[in-house]
Amino acid sequence: MVIRSGVHSIYSETKYATAANNPCPSSAAYITEFDSCYVFIDDAANFQAAERACNATQGHLVSMHNAFENGLLAEYADQDMRSSRAWIGLHRGDDGNWIWTDNTTASYFKWGSGEPKSKDCVYLDILDRSWYTQDCSTITPYICRLLPCKPGWVYYNVTEMCYYHGQNSSFQQALGFCGSYSGSVTSVHSDQENAFIKSLVWTPECKKVGNWYAGLTMLGGTWDQASMMNAFPPSCNGCGDGVWTMYGFDRINEKLPDFVCKAPPYVID
Repeated sequence: MVIRSGVHSIYSETKYATAANNPCPSSAAYITEFDSCYVFIDDAANFQAAERACNATQGHLVSMHNAFENGLLAEYADQDMRSSRAWIGLHRGDDGNWIWTDNTTASYFKWGSGEPKSKDCVYLDILDRSWYTQDCSTITPYICRLLPCKPGWVYYNVTEMCYYHGQNSSFQQALGFCGSYSGSVTSVHSDQENAFIKSLVWTPECKKVGNWYAGLTMLGGTWDQASMMNAFPPSCNGCGDGVWTMYGFDRINEKLPDFVCKAPPYVID
């Protein structure tokens, strides 16, 4: 699901990526300074409904962690939204402390005059770039920040792709699983990427899983031949960690302890 209503951004402006290199869904703006996708929603909702709508787009109500981020996002919201206020993800937790809906640390605050008051949810005043509390049931426009990867996946900014560590699958099973997320069993194109993938699956001990050592990781290949990475100590089998071996079609249906998927970011159901 993608939120479309209420969005009227002009994406051709220089602050957004061009259509050719915009990784975001069509309803979202890619703000290059933050390397993130945002959706500015003029259709109003209460705080809980706004957060649920952001969740449905693989995101949360926006969090902000310094003055630069706050000011720049307010500037963009001023250009993209008809409203002068928008929910952000800050709210009062059960213990009375301020928390963000995306679970990032709340250490920066930009309170307006006389704030915070006794209300439990927070909106951004787009014009004065300050934050104000109000009742969480108040109907208010909102801003979502989308997460690049689905839960359980990890974003790697060098390749700008999402990765998933799976276990105990054959090559065909892994292909099917990765394909269900618009990806495939991972390919590797640099030493950096190889090291990153190894860090996802590394096993510090020599532990057998069937005929293999835990950490033996399936990489991409063709139907008749695929690659495996050793992601365990060299003492286990005398091979260096992070190096590859090949296995052929006669073992293509044999399950390996680990596999890694690679998929593009911001793929939303």
